[in-house]
Amino acid sequence: MYKAVVWIITLIFLLFSGSSNTAVARIAYETPTQTSKLVTILRNYIVFFFTGP
Repeated sequence: MYKAVVWIITLIFLLFSGSSNTAVARIAYETPTQTSKLVTILRNYIVFFFTGP
């Protein structure tokens, strides 16, 4: 439960901070290699919060 709350708060913070003008917002304009790197980073981040230490 705690990890889910932290994950949701983090996502909300990223959405409403300046991150919308960064790589997340430019994902449609990047090459597939860059996009797959971003997806891998996001997946690892999510897995860490649900299965982390």
